Amino acid sequence: MNQLRHVRFFKDIHGMVEHMRLHADILRPKFEAVTGILERELGGLGIGTWTNPKGGYFVSFDSLEGCAKQIVAKCKKAGVVMTGAGATYLTERIPRTATSVLRRPIRRFRIW
Repeated sequence: MNQLRHVRFFKDIHGMVEHMRLHADILRPKFEAVTGILERELGGLGIGTWTNPKGGYFVSFDSLEGCAKQIVAKCKKAGVVMTGAGATYLTERIPRTATSVLRRPIRRFRIW
């Protein structure tokens, strides 16, 4: 049923590509703002690294060892949605919990 809805909505591959281009135009400035703030506030401090996505819905952030759970809790309190610390490692057990992912920051982050 959902596949039929997609076919009817997009019509063909060109319709899907155009829709995704429009979607990217909406998301791009929001992701640029998120990564810009990370760079401005944390860049050069050596306390974490993050991805600069060229697509998708996620910015991955790697903190110093042992800090991720506290960072996720503080972000939640501030209204920033993140996955649980270490949640991006679904198939392996890792001894550290340094990786968190900013999930869809576009829903919470507005550009004025």
